[in-house]
Amino acid sequence: MSTDTFSAAHTKWFFDPILGWLVPGLAQSQYDLMHHSIRKCTHFAEYFVFCVLLYRRLLGFRRTRATTLISTF
Repeated sequence: MSTDTFSAAHTKWFFDPILGWLVPGLAQSQYDLMHHSIRKCTHFAEYFVFCVLLYRRLLGFRRTRATTLISTF
């Protein structure tokens, strides 16, 4: 179930100044494409983190040399 809280219309106030500062003179169509891409990449990242946490919980987290090395970064 989705909510309207973080819809494109509600996140526009956050991205407008940032994209306007990073890329001045951005056309509205280009802005809409960048805004859409950022939002979709964020969805991918949050589901990736969720899957990693779920994987660690369901399979148990065994600390090995590789995971110790990865967790130090």
